[in-house]
Amino acid sequence: MALNRKALIIINPGEVGAENYCEGVIKDAAIYKSFMLSGVGGAWRADEIDILKRPSQSEAHDAVASHKRADYSFIAFCGHGYYSATRDSTVLELRDSVSLDSVELRQGATKRTIILDCCRKIRRPMALDEAIRKSFARLDAVVDISECRTYFDKAISACEAGLVVMFGCAIRETAGDDAQRGGFYSYNLINSTRDWARAADVDTTTNYLTCSVVEAHNQATAHVIRVSGGTQNPSIQKPRSGKYFPFGIVA
Repeated sequence: MALNRKALIIINPGEVGAENYCEGVIKDAAIYKSFMLSGVGGAWRADEIDILKRPSQSEAHDAVASHKRADYSFIAFCGHGYYSATRDSTVLELRDSVSLDSVELRQGATKRTIILDCCRKIRRPMALDEAIRKSFARLDAVVDISECRTYFDKAISACEAGLVVMFGCAIRETAGDDAQRGGFYSYNLINSTRDWARAADVDTTTNYLTCSVVEAHNQATAHVIRVSGGTQNPSIQKPRSGKYFPFGIVA
């Protein structure tokens, strides 16, 4: 039986013309969607992926609530945010004067991955260009799209219920943004998984291979630390043991 999947990508690049406007955030949404639609990304269907650009708080709440019925859900936020010392949590800025405590993204989760690619400075920014899109197309030419989806579901079913939260930077840090590539973390998360797929040594006629969300995070972290000169250090919250949700797949 096919799993019921839901994905939500929320972005807030800021106000056009503002000093802190992050053009790369717009591209982050494109890279996540294109990656997920590809075989390597799990062969999600377009109707399973929702994108909200600078939503109201109620719009965000409704979208997250709709994930409660999903067998597996994926939520990514790219844009502006900060760490609240009073709440002891990361706060997402949805638009001017509208914010959302990231803790709310955890509600109703059975099997869920959350990615927060935003600044986390304490208070008391990848993307998919044409070349990247074509690289996914080339990868899809050597994998079976239907089997990628089938085995992505199988890998999720083998996991225990749990929650994985991946942060683009550590508390007190800002998340880097590149106008051409997108957020440092999101770009490297996707790019390193693409490189993993290229190098995957598996006979897809008899087997398949997955790259877990934890493995993808670890690969991206090294690149982000390097490109940011050590000023951006991604972090992760995950169950202490068990099989972790797939992020990439070759089948």
